Amino acid sequence: MKYVLYGILVLTIMQHSRAQYRKIQLTDAKQVEHLKMEKRWNTRCKYDEGFIYNKDYMIYQACDTAVTFYPDRKTFQIKKWNYGFAVDKNGVYYQGQFIKVDTTGFKILASREIKEIEGYVHGIDSYYWRTNGGVFFGTKRLSVSDPQTFEALTYCYFRDKNHVYYYDQIIEGVAPNLVNEELSRGELLNEGKNVYYKGKRLYHKGEAVEQVSSMIFKTSKYVLGYNGWEDEQTHSILVELHSEPFDIPTLRTLSDSYLIDKNHLYYIPPSYPVRDEGFRVPVSKEELSSIRVFTKFVVVGSTVYYERKPEKRYDAATFEVIPAHQYYQYDKKGIYNWDYKLPFRYTKRPEYGKNLFFIDEKDLFIYENQAYYYNYDNSIYAKNLTSKQIEILKQGKTSLKDLLSPHPHKELLQKEQEYDYNLYKADGYIYIGEKLQKGVDAATFEYLTGYFYKDKNHVYYYDRWRGKEAHFLMVEGYDIATLRGDPNGFMMDKDYYYYGTTRLFKNKNVELLAVYTGYRMGCSQDRTPTTDYYLFKNDQGYWLAELGDENVIRFLGTELKMSELKND
Repeated sequence: MKYVLYGILVLTIMQHSRAQYRKIQLTDAKQVEHLKMEKRWNTRCKYDEGFIYNKDYMIYQACDTAVTFYPDRKTFQIKKWNYGFAVDKNGVYYQGQFIKVDTTGFKILASREIKEIEGYVHGIDSYYWRTNGGVFFGTKRLSVSDPQTFEALTYCYFRDKNHVYYYDQIIEGVAPNLVNEELSRGELLNEGKNVYYKGKRLYHKGEAVEQVSSMIFKTSKYVLGYNGWEDEQTHSILVELHSEPFDIPTLRTLSDSYLIDKNHLYYIPPSYPVRDEGFRVPVSKEELSSIRVFTKFVVVGSTVYYERKPEKRYDAATFEVIPAHQYYQYDKKGIYNWDYKLPFRYTKRPEYGKNLFFIDEKDLFIYENQAYYYNYDNSIYAKNLTSKQIEILKQGKTSLKDLLSPHPHKELLQKEQEYDYNLYKADGYIYIGEKLQKGVDAATFEYLTGYFYKDKNHVYYYDRWRGKEAHFLMVEGYDIATLRGDPNGFMMDKDYYYYGTTRLFKNKNVELLAVYTGYRMGCSQDRTPTTDYYLFKNDQGYWLAELGDENVIRFLGTELKMSELKND
């Protein structure tokens, strides 16, 4: 829920920032007399899911339930906010329910729908998870032979060192070490020549099925394509392929896309449903012995094929693809992104790992003493780089843009702490990108909550949504010395409790009792801000607030009557 809160705040802040670029003044929430919680047609859940922190207790809200629990706060850690997992020194909390178990080796494995919600594609899930002390589905402990090696193969198949399981049921006769993880997906499990569907051997017309590739299967009589769903009449997930005269005994895979038999080469897209529309690549039987295959390319003799289409722009003898990136190709003439030839000055044959390198995390090509950052909107090409610069780029720690920065001192900056994207402390100063933030006291600079920070003199909102123009906005009106954030995404000082730049009520023994689902977008064109309803209590009494748009609040008095707050 707090992530929604932060996103909503952005809209509010940006509205303020139009009027005053560098400074924002606190405003009071609008007090109304008749605020009620409205159930909207497009909200499936009563509660906004997540954890609520209070001084002496916590609440976990699921879709339609809320559970109060009392963890050890000193050791309490949330493992997955949106899944409802947390731990403390005593055990694991699943959606507020305590499970006493050793927490070492904690891992979430898979999910399974346990409840449908009418009108929605996805219902309510529960989760398979493990620690070294046991394996569980939700709060239920499962009987497995070795919890420490228990792992997910797909969302419904699991294994430990002794067995393979369909959900929590052992599949007899399946060897864990023989499972082909690349060919196993969803309800399908591959164990060499044995294929299982929904935990049972897969048959077609009374004959056990063998898997050839991710989408292609065969028996002694049929070649079969994966349909993706069970046919209503046959109840089979496979369809017979008759458009090609496959030689079934010799049919085998070259890659997940290319198959071969003694007579022909085939390209079959690795996606479902498999359409029986012909798959043959137009090469002769005599050429089948000299094939080099890639994910979606194949080289046969003097021709490079993309899928089944010959591509004349490549030199077949030297054709290669960038490892793990088939959308980048190269040959003796150059480096390509499909039809686009990268703008290097080509003096020598590109050879990957020798004079050609691709730094994946930086989208960066290095060729000889040149570098190219490939971006659809803002590509950068650099030539005549020094050997030192090339080595720095190969390490992957610096972008080409930063290397070529006109601010040479930036290379010398020692980052002490990173707060957010492009916001960091370095050499005793606060920076946004390359820009030193003058006037910010780095020694007292600290994170509050969301995109709010403070030092001894000011409170700052980090407006990161303006891309290259990201900057601080100063917010005035808090008691800076006592201002702090809370885990629920709000802020407080000695006097008041705040929703971003909105003052809510006095900060005296505040508790957040519940967060109810408010407005959600009805379609992609809906620009109405997302909201939620928040039920609070402080020394004055109870409060209901709808936050995210106009930020309105209603004082409920010293007694809480929930029936008066709902619009059914």
